Amino acid sequence: MLYRVSAKTLLTTAAATIGVFAIAVACGPIDNAADCDNACSTYANCYDSDFDVESCRDRCIDKSSGDEDFTKQVNSCDACIQTNDCVENVFECNTECDDVIDD
Repeated sequence: MLYRVSAKTLLTTAAATIGVFAIAVACGPIDNAADCDNACSTYANCYDSDFDVESCRDRCIDKSSGDEDFTKQVNSCDACIQTNDCVENVFECNTECDDVIDD
């Protein structure tokens, strides 16, 4: 059986598909920024109140841009610090967060 698909249906489907991919790609940097901010802010709140959160966040975002391995590390750090309190964050999340927080 042969189905006819209108040009309007094809264009609508194509536009929707492109939109979904654009949103998925755009969310990566947003997620990185949130994870970097969380990691740097948690370090300042739990360990060093004089720590430059803005500089840490900017460095982390820049480093994670285009570096899939570092992005995974940022995600791991964020996941770790969200499951621990301040004392545990310093000891339990050192491996995941060391390069993220490194100044």
